[in-house]
Amino acid sequence: MISKELVQSRDSRTILINNMSKEDQEYLREKYQLTTEMLIYAKDLRERARVEYDQPTQSWIMIYNAVAENFSRPVSPIAIVIRDKNVFVFTRTETQYIQNYFSKIDNTKLHIPLTHQTIWEMVFNALYQITTDFFDQIEELNAQRQELETEIRNSPNNDHIFELADLTKAMVYMLTSANSNTMAIESFKLYNRRLGILDLSQLEYERLDDVLIEARQAQQMAQLTSDITNKVADTYNNLIGNTTNNVMRFLTIYSIVLTIPTIVTGFYGMNVDLPLADSPFSWLFVVVIMVGIIWFMWWQMKRHHFF
Repeated sequence: MISKELVQSRDSRTILINNMSKEDQEYLREKYQLTTEMLIYAKDLRERARVEYDQPTQSWIMIYNAVAENFSRPVSPIAIVIRDKNVFVFTRTETQYIQNYFSKIDNTKLHIPLTHQTIWEMVFNALYQITTDFFDQIEELNAQRQELETEIRNSPNNDHIFELADLTKAMVYMLTSANSNTMAIESFKLYNRRLGILDLSQLEYERLDDVLIEARQAQQMAQLTSDITNKVADTYNNLIGNTTNNVMRFLTIYSIVLTIPTIVTGFYGMNVDLPLADSPFSWLFVVVIMVGIIWFMWWQMKRHHFF
């Protein structure tokens, strides 16, 4: 659905499309001559973050990862197409909030209304805000990790395994997306430097550098949080392993202790002549033998640090 068509200047528009339908695709093809390839890129949920320049149509295609709201994954790609001084922003339900970054005053910089910005200033400002959204999401995941770590220290249980798995999976998505965004911005700068297509102003270059700096910072934060989460998961796995070892050690000792009386009483249960078998104190003799052997086994295990 085409949410808005904002007039930026006499020959420039910003078209915001959310959950693009077939009717939207036909409209964009006919009125703005967007190619089928562009629309496929914009609709693909699995598209990786990157920047491409389409020479025949002289259009820029930007795929960028954004934080997703109420979605099975913490991130989701959006698409930005710049063609003939028009900017097309493709979002989905989980990333629809990003349309506000293209339709409201830029709050991150000089509070310049969007109608007074160039196309690339507007795009870079929006990318800046999208990138800084990663910080809040990473901090939230980091807080969940700290809370989970405290619970594991106090009373570990099986539910923590699933929580750790979900947290680790979320961090993989965040880290991969942050890496892809950084590579996309770096490739855009390299692409433009090689081809010399865009004649960006100093302010536009500064905005682009700001985006790259924030993307790298998000990348580092995601990497750090991911590493710590993996360490916590490894520690919890070691804790489970130690618990299993302790249980097996206890069962081994218990089985050895129970085996000794069985062996001794088995001997004295045979129909053969045994020492003191006819004595009225034979039962006491059997008990002494069992206790003696048990004590000897306990002493040997203690001496070899078995427990």
